Parts: sequence; structure tokens; C-alpha cells
Amino acid sequence: MQQVKSYIARAETNVCFRPIADIALAMRAYAMRAELKGIHSVDAELESYVPDNDAFCVLVTAQIGTLGSKEADNFNFYVCSPQWLSLQLETDKVVSGRHHFFMSEFDLASLEAYVVKRVRQAEGADWAAIAAKLARWSHWEFEDYAGS
Repeated sequence: MQQVKSYIARAETNVCFRPIADIALAMRAYAMRAELKGIHSVDAELESYVPDNDAFCVLVTAQIGTLGSKEADNFNFYVCSPQWLSLQLETDKVVSGRHHFFMSEFDLASLEAYVVKRVRQAEGADWAAIAAKLARWSHWEFEDYAGS
């Protein structure tokens, strides 16, 4: 952190000294980060979930917030099997994959590890920037919120 502050101080005092690597390092050091606070489903008890058959699709909610805070927003997505997708394609010519993850068999540990990896990749100047990145693969509860 001291090295980053030193880079910023030099860049502020000497306009000619602004290597791209220094600026990128400084931006990353002060970027807001997110973390997974919890994961659950209204459709199933995920810790003990065993699908009835090979064609499963379960709605999952990840509670995600800024690193170190207690607050979290909900980000929803479906976890489905390839067999579920095959069944959908029997009746529909096109099926959207947005907000869907596919697993050959349901494995909560693997799912959580994947979500944690995706959450760690989302950094931004503020929560809105982070949430917009998370909403690329999940449905943010405030995604279409217009405000008043």
C-alpha cells in the first residue's frame, strides 16, 4: 500500500511521470471489491439438494456485498443440467442462457467456488460499477430499478 501511495504522490507532483503500470496499480489498490456473503435457494435446501432426476434446474440467490460490509444485494441465477437444456430444446428452437449456469451434476462446493471466483473478478469505483459487472451473469435485484 505504501508503494501505491508513493506512485500516486510522484504522479501528482510530476505530470511526466505517469507510466501506465503505475496508474493501473494505483487504480486497483483503491478499487472497491465485492464478496459473497451467502448463497441459498427458495426452491431447495442447497446443502442437501439431490435432484429428482438428471434434468434439473434450480433458482439460486447469491447475497453479494462490498468487502468488509454486512450489507448485501441479491443476485439470482439458475443452475441447470445439460439434460434440462435438452428438454427445453425439444419444445423451443432457441433457449436463452442468460442467468443460467450449467452443471452435469449438482455440486454445491463447486458452484460456490465458481461464484466466489466470479465475484472476486468484479471490481469497480463504486457499488453500481461492481453490481453492473455481476449483472452480466446474474440478475441483480435492482437491475431495472428506476428510482423516484
